[in-house]
Amino acid sequence: MYRNRLLLSFGLLVMFCIVQAVAAFWTSGIAAYHVERGRVSNQMLAEFIALGADKQRLKVWLAQYLLTNDAPLSERDRLLVQMEHILSNLQSLLVNDQLLSDDEQDYQEVNRQIRALSILETNIFALKRSLLDKESITLSEAEIWRLLIQTFDKLEGLDLKSLIAEAIELQRQRASKAESAAVDALSKVRTIVLSLAVFGSITAVLLAVLLLRALYSPITRLLEGTSAVASGNFTHRIAELDDKEFRNVATSFNTMSAALEEARQAELRHTLEIEQEVSSRTAQLKHALEQLKQAEAQQKQFFADVSHELRTPATAIRGEAEIGLRGKDKTAEEYKETLKRILDASAALSGRIDDLLLLIRGENSMALLDVQSVPLVEVATELVSKAQREAKVQGRELRLHFDDAVEMSEHCIRVDMGKLLQAWQILFDNAVRYSPATTALDMVVSISNNQFEVSITDYGIGIADYELNSVFDRYYRGDNARKLRPDGLGIGLSLAKYLIEQHRGFIQLKSRLHQGTTVMFRIGLEGFLP
Repeated sequence: MYRNRLLLSFGLLVMFCIVQAVAAFWTSGIAAYHVERGRVSNQMLAEFIALGADKQRLKVWLAQYLLTNDAPLSERDRLLVQMEHILSNLQSLLVNDQLLSDDEQDYQEVNRQIRALSILETNIFALKRSLLDKESITLSEAEIWRLLIQTFDKLEGLDLKSLIAEAIELQRQRASKAESAAVDALSKVRTIVLSLAVFGSITAVLLAVLLLRALYSPITRLLEGTSAVASGNFTHRIAELDDKEFRNVATSFNTMSAALEEARQAELRHTLEIEQEVSSRTAQLKHALEQLKQAEAQQKQFFADVSHELRTPATAIRGEAEIGLRGKDKTAEEYKETLKRILDASAALSGRIDDLLLLIRGENSMALLDVQSVPLVEVATELVSKAQREAKVQGRELRLHFDDAVEMSEHCIRVDMGKLLQAWQILFDNAVRYSPATTALDMVVSISNNQFEVSITDYGIGIADYELNSVFDRYYRGDNARKLRPDGLGIGLSLAKYLIEQHRGFIQLKSRLHQGTTVMFRIGLEGFLP
């Protein structure tokens, strides 16, 4: 798998880094060792040279002191202390040099320097004692030079000058050898580090090439897939090839593309639904606006009709009163006739006001119903009697179709008899008003599906089909109705429908233009109410 190859490659690179670090640390340690040896050797050489120089300065001081007796003793003491300090430094440096020795020759050379240093220490201390003993000596010039030679060159049988010169030469050779070894060590360090760096770089490049070759094709396919998705092509799929990791990536990508495609389709469907909903709501708002305009027009018409309906009986009352009061006194019979006409006009005005108040109360007027259980026969008889009385008053023929099942029924219905008669009066009045006086009226009383059913049919002006859905709307009046009877509020059928529904009943109207209208209502028998 690609992951294993990747881990192997990183493991090799880490191993090369560790090897390179170890090699660099090891070679740098060797180089530091040789550099330290060179430093110690050069410092010892410098100390030996400084010791020889101080010895010559001390020799010059002694000559000056013996010849002129004018050399300061502090200079002698300073030079002696400085030489002792150099001997101490050489002692420490020889110890370090001995620790840094790595072969037999180094040990022998260091031992030679140790012996030379021991001799030098002995001679320096002897020179110090000798100089201190000669502070008050008076000699001739020849004796002075002989004393100088004995003190500095042939002290206690040793050639101090030659000893220092040999130590300096030996140390110069050791310093040169240490420098050469340090240069060689640094060169080897550079060679090893450079070789490891080159080898590691070549290995890294080879591993990178191998990994990139294995990675190029899957990455290319993935980039093509992402470009396709970015451009909106969610149907694009990546071939599930190569190693397991890339197959998993391809599978995940294909799953994501499928989910995006599904989400896009869902969004399109949702957008379409929203557009349809917006269109539907727009149509509803348009229809509501049209209804509002229609309602506004109906309201204006209603107020005009109300004004007319209320003004007519009020004008009649006022007119009758003025007639009764005008002119000479009238007989009691004439006054009775006038008051009777005023009473009739007042009753008409009161009826109009009651109708308006009942519509205004709306559903709250349900509390006004005094519902009682009344025998079906009694209810049917009341409705028929009222219809027959009104037909006689109006001079109309009423053809009655009374079902025998009603007359024989022992069922009761729950009704407010007064409100039911009021609704029936409205329906009967409409049949009378909108049909010719020469035509008959048909009334049917029956029982159907456990429901008490009453209908009235006229053969008058009828209602157009497009108006049938609006006849029960409050304040609505059809065109034919307005032409035939300009007066009217358009609240009769609305009020009748409301009263029947308050009895849990159902009202229905069927009509054909210029042929007549049938209005029917049903109320469920007691025990069979919906």
